Amino acid sequence: MRGRPRAAAVPFQAIRTDRDLLYARIRRALRGDWATVDDAASDLYLAVIEGRLEIEQIEAVANQYRNRVIADYASAFGPISLNKAIPGTEDLMMIDTLRDERSLDWLEEMGATVW
Repeated sequence: MRGRPRAAAVPFQAIRTDRDLLYARIRRALRGDWATVDDAASDLYLAVIEGRLEIEQIEAVANQYRNRVIADYASAFGPISLNKAIPGTEDLMMIDTLRDERSLDWLEEMGATVW
């Protein structure tokens, strides 16, 4: 046998959500379309694991977590005001980034001041 000996292979074990009691409890507490509550379930699971939330509090706060995720999603893809200031700028607004292809700015750049 040449070279270094190989390490024993660790068998792959998929996460079995049907056997995870914490995950199952969170899923029951969130009720509804799974596509809308997936992020909320992850946030709840993490909060419990990190110790920010007790297991007994899951049912009491589940709707808050779901509503927060839905609000975050809606605000990211919903309508926004063109008069909203762009973060990180002094006074630049969203409307300032739009270009009007029909404007006559090119005339002003050439020195035209009277129409």
